[in-house]
Order: sequence, then structure tokens, then C-alpha cells
Amino acid sequence: MKRGSIFLALALALTFTACSRETKEAEKGVPEVYSEVAEGQAYALVDLGLSEKCLLIAKGDLDDYLGKKGAVTAQVYGVDNEGNLVDFGEVQSDGSGYLLKVETPYLYVCGGHDIDLLYPNVETGTLDVYEGARIKFGETTDTFFYTKEGVEKEVEDMTEFDNLFERYSDKAELIDFGSNK
Repeated sequence: MKRGSIFLALALALTFTACSRETKEAEKGVPEVYSEVAEGQAYALVDLGLSEKCLLIAKGDLDDYLGKKGAVTAQVYGVDNEGNLVDFGEVQSDGSGYLLKVETPYLYVCGGHDIDLLYPNVETGTLDVYEGARIKFGETTDTFFYTKEGVEKEVEDMTEFDNLFERYSDKAELIDFGSNK
């Protein structure tokens, strides 16, 4: 009888520990302010420089890349200084070759001819361009543009474009939407 009681006590202790661990894991999940919009969605929490991590909800299909689930399109949410939910809108890259990436505090959105580093502006509820570059192809000549802190100017060559793509490739981290679905 003692032996049975010991096994029962051990089983209960292990069950309690497992339940406790699951509760702690659930507590690490999506913050309360995002709970309604994240429910049942493929999402990721990323640091974009606000007091609370921003919530990105993947739209459309997820692409497998090095064991992670990347997305091309996502809805971006954040929390303002009063703790209110802010919908920053949708971001979209130009295809599965340009999955969304982050380099805190910037969100990378790009395509074959453009790249932008975005950051959330809680005052306006928008994602603003911190830095970016694009190429406009013409019939006779190509035009290159560079943006820094929202100011776009025409530049002589595509050096800044190349520099930003190198950062996207080397420093930015793929946003994994697969682990939270």
C-alpha cells in the first residue's frame, strides 16, 4: 500500500509540475492587449523599439526557410504609451524571395527594386520609413532614390540600395510565424 501511495504522490507531483510549466509557457505567449487579434492566427512578437513587443499576424501562406515559417505579408500591431492597441496596418514584401525580417528596431519590407526599414510611429498610428532605397526603371535611364528619416532624394548610383540589401541579408533576422500558430 505504501508503494502505491508513493507512486500516486509522485504521479500527482509530476502532473502538477507539468501543468505549472504549461501555465508559465502560456503566460509567456501573446500579451493580453493582443489576445483577441492573435487568437488562432500565425503570429510573431518582434521588438520594434516600443515598450511592448509588436505583434505581427501573417497574412496568406507561410514559406519554409531554414526551419522557420516566414511571411511576405503581415498586419502590424503595437501598444501606445497608455497601453492601448494600435493597428499600424499591413506590410507586404514582393514575394517569397523577400520574406519579412527584423533588425531591432526596424522591420524590413522589400522587393527586387526597393527596400524599406520601417518603424512604428504611435503618434500617427503608421509605420514610417526610417531608411530605404529604390530603383525606377526608365526607357533610357534608371533613377535611384535613397530615403533617410522619411526624406527621399535622388542619388547617383545604387550604392545605398546595395548596402541596405546587404544589411537585410546579413544582419536582419527572419521573422518566424510558425512557432505560435
